[in-house]
Amino acid sequence: MHLRITFQIALFDPPAVDALLGQVAKVLTSMAADPAMPLSRLNLLAESDFDLIVPTRGDHRAAPRTFADLLTAARFPGTVAVVDGTREFTYAEVEARSDRLAAELIELGAGPEDVVAVAIPRSAESILAVWAAVKTGAAFLPVDPTYPAARIEHMLSDSGAILGLTLTGHHDQLPGTVLWVDLDEVRPDRPAHPLDVSRIPPESVDGIAYTIYTSGSTGVPKGVLVPHRGLHALAEELRDRARVTSQSRVLHFSSPGFDASVLEYLLAFGVGATMMIVPPTVYGGHELSRIMAEKRVTHAFLSPTALASIDPRDVPDVGCLLTGGEECPPELVKRWAPGHRLLNAYGPTEATVAADMTSDLTAAEPVTIGGPLRGVAELVLDARLQPVPIGVAGELYIAGDGLANDAPPVG
Repeated sequence: MHLRITFQIALFDPPAVDALLGQVAKVLTSMAADPAMPLSRLNLLAESDFDLIVPTRGDHRAAPRTFADLLTAARFPGTVAVVDGTREFTYAEVEARSDRLAAELIELGAGPEDVVAVAIPRSAESILAVWAAVKTGAAFLPVDPTYPAARIEHMLSDSGAILGLTLTGHHDQLPGTVLWVDLDEVRPDRPAHPLDVSRIPPESVDGIAYTIYTSGSTGVPKGVLVPHRGLHALAEELRDRARVTSQSRVLHFSSPGFDASVLEYLLAFGVGATMMIVPPTVYGGHELSRIMAEKRVTHAFLSPTALASIDPRDVPDVGCLLTGGEECPPELVKRWAPGHRLLNAYGPTEATVAADMTSDLTAAEPVTIGGPLRGVAELVLDARLQPVPIGVAGELYIAGDGLANDAPPVG
């Protein structure tokens, strides 16, 4: 038997085609050796390739740390942590304000294994609320106050939230199923003795750091319980890949209700950078690029849709862009890769925001999701849960410290 294969050199390189021919030859050899063998038992993977792809692992595992431990106020007290319009807050100010708020929450019963809802639009106040919640040892639950009341009620009851943080202007539109604390009414001079709040640790790094509600396959919002244990690895990965430093200016554009906001928290606060907050009424386009230019943003996470809405020439200070949440089209890479570092990230909410990330994308190469991050192990399996060869489609299975508690298999 003689086989000839024709392929497009823009999509395949000769080694990949040679591997494919080897797989075909292996199948034909197996069929000839045992014609009665069921097709389901045919193995496409050559033994020489098995160790190359089973499993694919990220870099070394970072020692788990809690979310509160990753906040860097002690190392950068005088650095501006948050810029919201004309308002600026140093790390020391964010630390002090969140201490006072955390003390209030502790007095009301918040602590490890509890859930505190945060129903505050993207703002300096939403950042303070998250810092305060994690300092009590509780998990935070982001809630968009504009959601329908029934959706919010489901999230509160399903998560078991005991308290909620909001602003006076949103209080009346929120369900009364939990006690809501109006952040803007907490006394700014309230004493917060160190014994009141010294970053009360959760019972372990396996405790829940935050709960994110996704749409769910049935249409009913599904809570994903994300533990602390995968956050440090993600923070280290972001620091190294994005090359973010305490001098960087990181955009906060993601809705607090989506886990990309957690990526932004770690990207900025994990190294003592400054977070530049985009008003919740801005969704992209010229208004977004104007803010990025005025605030001299250097690092940002933007979905491909948002990234496509702005002109690279309008944001001259941006050096590194992360994108994800949607397929990144090659045209977008051609537009942004020249003059910028562009990284594509992938990961379900159940895997602590991101499981995979590329190195710098270039217009000359296909757009992929890259490889696994620190502490992540992955397999691509077929319907029989057998590894598939390189170039053969299958389901991606993810393992590692970052998997959500009680998460079903992600594949």
